[in-house]
Order: sequence, then structure tokens, then C-alpha cells
Amino acid sequence: MARPKISVIIPVYNTAKQTVRLVRDLLTYPDNLEILVIDDGSEKYQAEYLDHELGKLPVKLFHQKNQGPSAARNKGLDHATGEYISFIDSDDTVAKDFFSTMLKTIHKDEADLAVCGFQYHRIRGNTTHEEFTTLPPARAKDDTDVSYILRLFLHDGRLHAVINKLFRADIIKKNRLRFKKQLTFGEDTVFVIQYLSVTSGKISFCPTGLYHYKYDSGLASQSSAEWRNWQPIYDELVAWVSNGREISPAEYALLTAVHRRWRTACRHAKLRKIKEALWRH
Repeated sequence: MARPKISVIIPVYNTAKQTVRLVRDLLTYPDNLEILVIDDGSEKYQAEYLDHELGKLPVKLFHQKNQGPSAARNKGLDHATGEYISFIDSDDTVAKDFFSTMLKTIHKDEADLAVCGFQYHRIRGNTTHEEFTTLPPARAKDDTDVSYILRLFLHDGRLHAVINKLFRADIIKKNRLRFKKQLTFGEDTVFVIQYLSVTSGKISFCPTGLYHYKYDSGLASQSSAEWRNWQPIYDELVAWVSNGREISPAEYALLTAVHRRWRTACRHAKLRKIKEALWRH
């Protein structure tokens, strides 16, 4: 039986060397991968390095003017031909069994989405730890699709990113899902919300840190410290829940709890930003 093809979409901006290392690693994996590298307007020498190094490899390489990661990922979606879609950031890595485990996870319950945990490597301080290595609360008998997903957003942050997931390409294509280019923060969370809004809500979890995320506290923490960056994400969540109908009291309570949790995360990010500024000075 032929192995399913997985389209791996890698947006790149001035991280040519890291991208080449990642691609070379992925080509050693025993999986049927279609690797799509989208250079989002990198500096000339970086783009030339990608051409020189990746031109020799079985990789699809695209160049475009700088438009941000959403546009780069959309370009990848436009050209992906696999049965499944995976997103990897160019300066990250994944475990050797990431793809095989995620395929087993999504097939196990005939799910629409597979989600794994993270291995976080903090660049500043050179520390590594794993998160989301336990299963989230099980779906309650009286949970609707909407309330179940809201509970997941409330429980922890493993749903927010696209990089620790395996998506079904047919769902993305049928519903013409794309990242919103106008968003500069949380565009991946909005994509996940849109994806879940057109599925049955069946999600399978792998509580293992298969995605290896290299974290630098600079730009990400600055963006997450401002509520104005979170507001469009929350608005998208509310729009999905309402969907032209009246929000039930139970759903309203869950939305309020999510709002409170995200507000708290925003305040914590602001405090971290202040502490790091004090530490540097």
C-alpha cells in the first residue's frame, strides 16, 4: 500500500542556512514528503544560497516579494499536491517519527486534525523542555462541536499554532481555506479556527513533544504583550461560535473564560517584556 503523501510547507525569510539544514534532514526521513520552500523576499545573497543549495535537491522552491508568513504559507497551499498538509517554520525541526506518528494519530479516530506536543528550546539561556505531554480533557457527552473546541482553547495553548499539526488537504481545498494576510499576529490561530469550523470537530492528540520549537523571546513576546494583536483572533472565535445564530449561555460562558485567559496571557507577556528589558539594562 502506497504511503500517503504529506506536503510540508516551509516559509522562509532570511533564514537560508537553517532552511537548508532542515530540508536536508527531512529528506532523510522515511516518509513520502513533498517539500515546498517559499522564500518570502529574503535578501539577495540568502535567496541565491537557497537556489544554489536546494536546486540540487528534490524540493519545490518558490520566491516572492516580502508579504509575510501568511502569504508564504498560502503560496505553499496553492502548489501542494499531498493528501495531508504540514507546516514547519524554517528555523525549527521535527522528530524523526513526527510524520509517521501524526499519520497514525489522525487515522486512529478517523480524525480531521492531528495535534502533538512541543519540545521548546529557548535560545536565550540554552534550555529545553517539553510541553503538552498529557492529553487534554476528554469530550463530555453533552458537548457540542463548538463547546468542545472552546474548552480545548480554554484548556491550553496546543491548538493555537499550525506547526504542531497534520491537516487533511481535502478539507483545506474544498473550503478554499487560506491564511489572512492582513494579520501580523495570531494568523495561524485564525487558520485553525477556520479549519475546525468546517469539520466535525474530531481531533486526535499525541501527547509527545514531536515538534521542536526554537524560541527567542524577542518579537513573539512583543506581539503577544499587546491586546490589540489578540483582539482579531478573539473576534474570529466569536464569529465562528455565533455563525449567524444566537450564542447559548454555555457558549457565552466559555467565550468569556477564553477572553479572560487570553487577557491574562497578554499581561504575562507584557511583564516578561519588562523583566527582559530590565535584565538587558
